[in-house]
Amino acid sequence: MIALGQQAPATMNDIVFARKALMATIANNMNAIDEMRETGKYDIPKVQANADSVSVMWMALLHLFPPSTNNWTDKAPRDPAVDTFASPTIWETYGALKGAPSPRLSRRRPSPDP
Repeated sequence: MIALGQQAPATMNDIVFARKALMATIANNMNAIDEMRETGKYDIPKVQANADSVSVMWMALLHLFPPSTNNWTDKAPRDPAVDTFASPTIWETYGALKGAPSPRLSRRRPSPDP
């Protein structure tokens, strides 16, 4: 029985769904930056905001690959909403991924006027 205010632990399907949603949001943020790069029409505040968002989401994403969500079976029918399409190598190299630096883009802040 779950007490009021508590929720049941996330299921494998919940975690896979959450990481798919997060990856789609990262892609949307990166696509907006890429579109500006392709057109040469930059909205610098938007680029900075999107890059900051991607940086934070990247840090969260790494926590959404627990070994229990490795349900990969070659040639098995999958439900795109809840089954993983992640390569099994994600879990083989997970330690290296967790130790990798965030792809955060540094930005210069103008120095205050004297």
